[in-house]
Amino acid sequence: MLLGLETFSYMPWFIAGRMDVFGFIRRVKDLGLDRVQLNIGISRDNWGMLGGADPDRLKAVRALCDELGLFVEVDTRTYDRDTLVEALRISAALGADTLRTYVSIPEDLHGAALLDYMRPDGGLARDLAAAVPVIRSVLPLCKQLGVRLAIENHEYETSAQVVALVRTRDSEW
Repeated sequence: MLLGLETFSYMPWFIAGRMDVFGFIRRVKDLGLDRVQLNIGISRDNWGMLGGADPDRLKAVRALCDELGLFVEVDTRTYDRDTLVEALRISAALGADTLRTYVSIPEDLHGAALLDYMRPDGGLARDLAAAVPVIRSVLPLCKQLGVRLAIENHEYETSAQVVALVRTRDSEW
């Protein structure tokens, strides 16, 4: 069994400038874990806690993980096709075999609006349905890069909804 740690666990340290991705990777190794889980968010400015996605940075991150013998997994939160394509390319450059993603709930939803979004005929159901063609469209790239797309039930999706989404496409990718 491989044990890992997700960058989200150290978000306050990242925000305060007390840690960057390289410090996080070293921390994972110091804790005796096997896998770094890098949250790259959806912002193309700095790609979340990765801190950027220029080729030299990606090579440096991968080199440190390789040096320390750590597996890499990447996660994001979108079914936007262009963002997923870039996230898959980043994952491949980092040597990750998996990119996890989920529906990103609009941040302005609270109370009754959030409950309406989650109703069987609400926005979440529409967002999951809209994800199907996007997922289908990126599967050839997944295969080409050797990166599996993992669908996560992160906050509001039920397991049944995620299983239904995965079953819309019969693919190991």
